[in-house]
Amino acid sequence: MTIVQDTLGSEILLDLSGVCVELADARRHLAERDCGVNRALVAQCHARIDALLDLFLEASANCPGHGSPLAAGVRPACPTA
Repeated sequence: MTIVQDTLGSEILLDLSGVCVELADARRHLAERDCGVNRALVAQCHARIDALLDLFLEASANCPGHGSPLAAGVRPACPTA
């Protein structure tokens, strides 16, 4: 499947959704076996999510007059547990 993104914000949200899936997998692995490698994978996912959110906020701030997709109710599908 090919997805065409026309804005930086949309691309960031797509990347964020992918990292959230990776985070869910990393958390599942951590629940199965609590070890340093699995904890590091979870921490890496959190760091990538933080970086993407920072980038999204920066990109949104640089586009005056454009509503934020987050304000419009568009949310990535991150697991909460």
